[in-house]
Amino acid sequence: MKEKDMARVKLSAPERRELILEAAIETALAVGWRSMTRDHIAERAGVACGLVGQYFDGGMTGLRDEVMRKAVLRGLAPIVAEGLASRHAEALQASRAVKRKAAAYLA
Repeated sequence: MKEKDMARVKLSAPERRELILEAAIETALAVGWRSMTRDHIAERAGVACGLVGQYFDGGMTGLRDEVMRKAVLRGLAPIVAEGLASRHAEALQASRAVKRKAAAYLA
């Protein structure tokens, strides 16, 4: 089922949060972690723009933090590289292996 079709189905709050988070990760990979916007994420998730930050403590800032946390756990080099360049706490605490992968991505 496509994400836009899923958005039309009644989702629980945790399911909708996960849908938005995954859309944010995909968006960060497509346009960059620092460049992603509420509009980008809402379009990809198939939800109203106002819902994007609603499920995360701190709104859009909380969502960005959660994206970085997941990127570090998954070893998503493009996102972690941006986090390291921005001196984001989650990226700075990544394992050496993840940091090396991010550095190799930039090389």
